[in-house]
Amino acid sequence: MVKITFYLALCFLMPLRYSSQTVTNIKAMQDGQNIIVTYNLQTPEPCTINLFVSTNNGNTWQGPLKQVQGQVGPNVKSGENSITFFVLNEFNELRGENIKFKILVENSSLATIKNGTQIWTNKNLDVSTYRNGDFIPQVQDAEQWRQLTTGAWCYYENKADNGKTFGKLYNWYAVNDQRGLAPKGFHIPTSEEWNALIDYLGGSSIAGTKMKSKQAWLNNGNGSNSSGFEGLPAGYRYSAGKFDNTGYNGGWWSSSAHFSESAWCYFILFNFDDVFRDFNFKALGLSVRCIKD
Repeated sequence: MVKITFYLALCFLMPLRYSSQTVTNIKAMQDGQNIIVTYNLQTPEPCTINLFVSTNNGNTWQGPLKQVQGQVGPNVKSGENSITFFVLNEFNELRGENIKFKILVENSSLATIKNGTQIWTNKNLDVSTYRNGDFIPQVQDAEQWRQLTTGAWCYYENKADNGKTFGKLYNWYAVNDQRGLAPKGFHIPTSEEWNALIDYLGGSSIAGTKMKSKQAWLNNGNGSNSSGFEGLPAGYRYSAGKFDNTGYNGGWWSSSAHFSESAWCYFILFNFDDVFRDFNFKALGLSVRCIKD
């Protein structure tokens, strides 16, 4: 028998990234061995809703929860909505006096910029589901990350606050998943599409400065951002699981494989004007941009 206590339990909305949605009147109640979370949503267009739970007063979070149904996942519209969480299908028990729930909203629209004939997003991707609504696992443990041959994401140093600035880091298996990492109407750029952007900006020796943001780079490494790309130094996660170089390096995957264990990617460094093309292990955690179909 599951015991669920809501003493001091709170539900709240995470900050939004691309436009204005509003979630109000969030409530949670136990219904037998399930939990019903209700909320009011105001959104100008359908968005993705994910539900998370904490058993330690919000110090750490588990989710997105998978054993759920109702107004959750992609294409949720405005209205008085509810989510049913089938607790025992996901946990052996959920017990305590410090249980919290939070709702994360992911807008399905993306801010874009145009360079030549290409239309790119000007923010790093920050989704936790594939296009079909299937969840992409968040993997924090270094050894588990090292052994992955399927898609996963993480925040830099596993800190959600870093995600607010830099978005998520994805391995290449998520980029290449047939369910689609990019939202509808977009795709992950190929190496050829990356090269076309760099050529349009004047070539690899100067394009980096035009792609770097005007802030966040350390040691006077900021760029002009004349391209509107707003490239940020999100750092990366090595295939062995260690994090490195936030503030100094920004790296992005292409969708183009190199060999069986590697794929092409692009880097901008704080102390260079260049954009560097390289190949790396598919288990590397990098930022992702999208390009319009």
